[in-house]
Amino acid sequence: MDKNSADNYKSNLSLVDGKYQIDTSAILNNHNLQQLIEDLEKAELADKKTVAQIPSFLKSFLDSLTDGFSIANPGEDWQVGCTSLTMVDEKGNVISEEMPKRQLIYFGLGQDLALMTYYTGGFGKSEHILIFKFKGNKILDFWCGSILTDAKNKLEILNNLKTNKDKDWGLNTNTIYL
Repeated sequence: MDKNSADNYKSNLSLVDGKYQIDTSAILNNHNLQQLIEDLEKAELADKKTVAQIPSFLKSFLDSLTDGFSIANPGEDWQVGCTSLTMVDEKGNVISEEMPKRQLIYFGLGQDLALMTYYTGGFGKSEHILIFKFKGNKILDFWCGSILTDAKNKLEILNNLKTNKDKDWGLNTNTIYL
């Protein structure tokens, strides 16, 4: 989507030489968040239970932003700590591969919107929220943030977004971490 469309909607996302670029400042300042919340409130989202059910164009988008968006299904092992352990035997053979860096909590898919929450590890477990607005396989807008509570369905996520969207450091710090 161009940064400015006919209705003056300014996306947090642009396409430059065929590659998506996010507007970090716009996301950190929650531009479009209110409109995305309103759109989500009206949208019917089908709950998806596995990573395999995430559309490939969304997965490709996330891969391009993170150099590989590794994510486990709910309940599966994932890299909770800040380091990944690759185990090898005494001969140097890999015993276990690196685990995904994230674990899916919720994914809801609508006609032109998708909503996702997942965990990342580090010093502590963090929860992230992603909102995608799309048409066909083209992403029109994107917003991401963090929350301090487990939000496992659309209603819990929307309540958390509405409660924290106008608070300093409520949904974002000074950086975007996917």
